[in-house]
Amino acid sequence: MGVLFVNFLEPHYFSNSELEAVNLFANQAVIAIENARLYEELDHRLDESQTLQRVGITLAETRDLNLVLNKVMQAALELIHADEGSILFFDESKDEFLEDALMSTGIGQPLQPYKGRARQRGGYSYEIIRKAKPVRISDTTHDPRINPVTLEKGRRSVLGVPLIGRESPVGVLWVNWKTPHGISERDEGLLMALASQAAIFIENVRLFDRLKAENIRRNEESHALQEVSISLTEPMETNKGLYRVLQAALKLVEGDEGSILFYDASRDEFETEGLMCAGLNQPLQTYRTRVRQQTGLAYEIVKVKKPVFIPDTLLDSRISRVAIEKGRRAVVGVPLLDNDGPVGVLWVNWRATRQVSSSEASLLTALASMATLAIKGFRRYAEIQRRSAHLHAVHKAGKVISAASVELNRQQVLDRILQQAVECVTGVSGSKASVGSIQILEEETNELVVESVFPLQYPQDSIAKFDHISLDPQKMQNGRIGITGRAAVTGLAQLVPDVNLNDDYISHNNDIKSELAIPMLDNGKMIGVMDVESNELNAFDELDKDSLSLLVELAVVALQNAKQAEQLTRSNAVGIMGAWGAEIVHVVNREVGYIRREVFLMQRQPELPFETRESLSIIDQSANRLALPEIPERMPGLEGAPSSASCSIDSTIRAAVDVYRSGHPAITFKFEPGCPDIQVAMHERFLHLMVNNLLRNAEHALSLIPTEKIIRMRSRVEGNMSVFEIEDSGQGVRSDIIPYLFKQLIPHEDGRKGRGLLLVGFIVEQHGGRVEVIPNDPGKGALFRFWLPLAASAENTIEAK
Repeated sequence: MGVLFVNFLEPHYFSNSELEAVNLFANQAVIAIENARLYEELDHRLDESQTLQRVGITLAETRDLNLVLNKVMQAALELIHADEGSILFFDESKDEFLEDALMSTGIGQPLQPYKGRARQRGGYSYEIIRKAKPVRISDTTHDPRINPVTLEKGRRSVLGVPLIGRESPVGVLWVNWKTPHGISERDEGLLMALASQAAIFIENVRLFDRLKAENIRRNEESHALQEVSISLTEPMETNKGLYRVLQAALKLVEGDEGSILFYDASRDEFETEGLMCAGLNQPLQTYRTRVRQQTGLAYEIVKVKKPVFIPDTLLDSRISRVAIEKGRRAVVGVPLLDNDGPVGVLWVNWRATRQVSSSEASLLTALASMATLAIKGFRRYAEIQRRSAHLHAVHKAGKVISAASVELNRQQVLDRILQQAVECVTGVSGSKASVGSIQILEEETNELVVESVFPLQYPQDSIAKFDHISLDPQKMQNGRIGITGRAAVTGLAQLVPDVNLNDDYISHNNDIKSELAIPMLDNGKMIGVMDVESNELNAFDELDKDSLSLLVELAVVALQNAKQAEQLTRSNAVGIMGAWGAEIVHVVNREVGYIRREVFLMQRQPELPFETRESLSIIDQSANRLALPEIPERMPGLEGAPSSASCSIDSTIRAAVDVYRSGHPAITFKFEPGCPDIQVAMHERFLHLMVNNLLRNAEHALSLIPTEKIIRMRSRVEGNMSVFEIEDSGQGVRSDIIPYLFKQLIPHEDGRKGRGLLLVGFIVEQHGGRVEVIPNDPGKGALFRFWLPLAASAENTIEAK
């Protein structure tokens, strides 16, 4: 450990005791030196332990990578008294160092980013990573492998240790000295300990960032898929939904171009028109496809029903020359499949070669499923919308026909029915029918005779060719009875997509291509045929047939109503009103029952959309309103006896007004109810019919004035009668016809027969009520007042009192 000298200025003889004393002091000095060195070593160890502990605490308390690496570097420089330090980062997936590195120029100096110059797959840094062992060089000037840059920067001694995480290397930690330095095992051990902590933290941060990025990516993917899925549940055009699918595909897999081809399984070929997006946020475009039918990659995809991924189109012979010319270097094709089979192919293209990951493949498969649902769903939705439109058209036509059957004569009813059939029903999705006709069966001659043609200006020479059609083939030229004749003979609808291929067709116009004929049956008895024809092939389908058949059922009822109405006008109106009423009630109710039964059967169809059910309900309600209760007979001596039926007068009036208001927005309706919970001795159907006729009469009066159109109604109780008043703001009633109103037919100049008010008067009279026309000044409008007997009930009696 050393030498202890004791000197004298004069010669001196050392005695044994002095020598022993000096030895004793020397031994004590040895102990002191050893203790001091041991204390110093312990103090160093304590400092090292505390430093490592501080670094460990920092690792546990923060996720800030820069802060941790700064702590690690400062600890390294302090513990082994180095002058500089740096950290290089290694990417194992690429087997190379990253360009971005960190460096500290000394104790107390923070890490600063710099561009590293580590030799890839060569040099000491790569050797440290590969061997997972430190490298220490005491004098860099004597090592030929040292990078010249290191020497230029005056680094005379260097120590590099690997940053090894739990699973893989993440970098190299270097420290260096400006002067030659003896690097000890202790120096290496301390740096390895710090490097181990730093490596695990770097790995954790990378893992956390990777998981965070993966979670963000998955959330974005999930959100994108959810957005597309939700959007496809909203009513929209097919192209709009498919555009969202394509945009989601381009966004999630960073595609350059996307397209969709449509496949028709019934024809086993692709449609010639597809959809394409030239990039993210680019508009959707239709284009003429050049897909190879029954060959080529698209056809292969729909047949094998599996996706095809091509990372480099130049290396795959299945890729067409056109695709390569357009710069498509990588492509993915995913089949659009459902339980019924393929409906198309979803394509995504890239301008550079590219591999597709399993997660991206799953995303594209999910989007393809959504595109399939969109195509199938929107096709189904379009079909439902079309059905709903047809039902709405039938409902609208039925209302027109019902009104016509009361107001017009038989010929006018036929013309109105045919007009509705051509314009409203078969014209739902565009003009289909070129001509329509109603042919009535004459039993005596067994012939179908044309009684109505629409349009009215249809050439007479063409009409003459089917004006009379005998149902006996022997009486017809070439033995043909026509398609309408076939409908009459069989009692079945005739849907003919191409008339030139039908043996029964009688040509009357070379432009006619297709035809639809519906038999008109009255309680099973053939009475005629409604026929529509078109200049287009396949113009009509099953939906047209069903809709027109339903309209025909309503038309048969309307014809019966018109027939009964005409009978009424030929006789004394009031005298035969009772018998006519009973007969019309029987006929109408029978036909209404048939219509409602058909609607009920249609409503039982599974998966019927809400809109369709609503339209069917409207049809059912309209048909139900056609039904009538039996008109009570006023027996001699019992003229004052109330009817057994009853209804709430205010509620019934309000319901009738609400129905009428929806079709007449230009009229202001004002109702002042004064009979809450009051029942009158009249079936609500008759009261509803009575109010409807009065509103129709008032509406006609208001159509003749340019000023504000108002209809006022009031109700109140007087004794054992309920009083109902209706007043309009029209020109009023001519004084010369007031005595005859509600008592007899009073034809109008516009052709109306005046049956409405006569029917109102008859209904009121048969129920024991009375009518009064209140005179107004000219131009002040009409005011009618009605007395209706109250129903016999305790509540009405109390209310009346």
